[in-house]
Amino acid sequence: LHCRICHRDPCEDMTATICGHIFCKRCITQAVVAKSECPVCNSATLLYCLFKLDLSV
Repeated sequence: LHCRICHRDPCEDMTATICGHIFCKRCITQAVVAKSECPVCNSATLLYCLFKLDLSV
């Protein structure tokens, strides 16, 4: 899974928006602070609506 902003694969501190897009935590936090929407689909997004993903087994 790669960050839709910096394209790093894998993401650092993988974080998802409520609309399901995945980003590095740092990338999406900066994007949401600048503009309260998902950078991919423009859905309204706030910092407390971000979810840390843990894919460890």
